[in-house]
Amino acid sequence: NLLALCDELSISKDRLDKSLEILKENGYIKGFDVTKAGKNLLQNTNIQVVRTYYRYTVKPGLGDPIIPTSRKFCIQMITENRIYTKKEIDMISARAGLDVWLYRGGWYKNYPWCRHYWHQVFVLEPINK
Repeated sequence: NLLALCDELSISKDRLDKSLEILKENGYIKGFDVTKAGKNLLQNTNIQVVRTYYRYTVKPGLGDPIIPTSRKFCIQMITENRIYTKKEIDMISARAGLDVWLYRGGWYKNYPWCRHYWHQVFVLEPINK
């Protein structure tokens, strides 16, 4: 989400909008995709990009990440203590046979999801990675 990105980068939405407008006007992006001209420009630069990842963690205020009633899925995700791309989480969903974005580890009280969620994490990485 763009507002979260603005917050993470400590810039205003107006500044982000203006930067995107300049990149579009110069033919470096189309929508949110980098054009061939943009890729050529970036190829030999030392520019960094903000990439979005997700960490599986307990919702604030709902106790320890792992409790005696934690499910196998939640224990495994919490124990791995890593960040995932959207594509990786989609692959986990495919292997599990259910949408782990929505259901996560299963039921919590009367809700069809557990105490955990996918927390968005922004990471600054080299553009050419």
